[in-house]
Amino acid sequence: KMAGIVGGWRQYIIKTGFMVIPMCALVLLKSADSQHLADQVNATLSTVHNEETQNQLIVPLAILYMLPKGLIGAFCAVMIGAFIASHTTAMHSWGSIFIQDIVMPFRNKPLEPQQHIRILRYAIIGVAAFAFLFSLLFVQTMPILMYFAATGAIFLGGAGAIIIGGLYWKRGTTCGAWAAMIVGGIVGTSGLIAENYMHDFPMTGAQIYFAAAILASAAYVLVSLLKPQENFNLDKMLHRGQYSLDSVKQESAMSWAQKFLKLIGMTKEFSRVDKFIFYFWTKKSHHPYQESGNDPWYVYWRLYITISLALGVIFVSWLIIGGCRDVAYLFRTLKTLQRDAHDDGSVQHEQNDVKIGAGDKTMQTQAAK
Repeated sequence: KMAGIVGGWRQYIIKTGFMVIPMCALVLLKSADSQHLADQVNATLSTVHNEETQNQLIVPLAILYMLPKGLIGAFCAVMIGAFIASHTTAMHSWGSIFIQDIVMPFRNKPLEPQQHIRILRYAIIGVAAFAFLFSLLFVQTMPILMYFAATGAIFLGGAGAIIIGGLYWKRGTTCGAWAAMIVGGIVGTSGLIAENYMHDFPMTGAQIYFAAAILASAAYVLVSLLKPQENFNLDKMLHRGQYSLDSVKQESAMSWAQKFLKLIGMTKEFSRVDKFIFYFWTKKSHHPYQESGNDPWYVYWRLYITISLALGVIFVSWLIIGGCRDVAYLFRTLKTLQRDAHDDGSVQHEQNDVKIGAGDKTMQTQAAK
């Protein structure tokens, strides 16, 4: 929870950059003092025939003429660093998901540690090769956030139905889950291809995402009902009712104040520092501004950008220092960490690895059987 809160602070500097850089580009293109630079930008844009691509190139070209050569190089270095960090994380994530969620469930026996690592590496290389080939064949014409929505629909359109249905509907089935993933993948992929090659395609990336989610959810429900199986014991999986753990029983005896804090996200694991950070985070959107004067929005955005830049510098510096410290701790820990070679990340139905209290021995014995 705290990683999500503290990690979100870096958005101060990122979101401010998203606003300030286009503002600077707009000034360069509209100001009489920089007309000669605007003419050069427009001349370059006129050589690009695709209108959407022209719109995407406005800000990068303006940056090229706004910044001196040294800062342009520094900016490019930052972009390359972000590119590498984002892609390595994505390749590792999707390669691992493919092995853990697709390959391993179809195997009849667990992988040996070295074999597991080897096929993980192959999967990561495969993801990298796919990304490279996809970027050669796919022409980026839609706005970037719409592109994220459309490509996300290929996986998330079906995955959302499975996660919600698997946790909250006891009649959901494996066949229904497969149907949701197949329908979501087909709708997302088809929409992305159609938008890329049909100039008059009526749907945006967000609409493609929405259609994939709705159709995948419908497929999950229909297939689960048409091919029913024994109702899944959600109470046992979620440790509710007769399967409640000691910790759950303790939570039921909490005071109304403790329940309220838990409702807003502040649980007993929070330290005093965590509580202060959490409270500050919930108040982050408050700015010392009242609508007054002739240009209230100008005053608001000037204050918003100034405060965001100041907080961004503080938070980013803090995260860099803390990140370096934690990376050093990570490598020190890896040297002495006792590893369990049998833990391959899979979940077996007959296992129950949840820590339970003394009052739950009966459930542990039943799970072992």
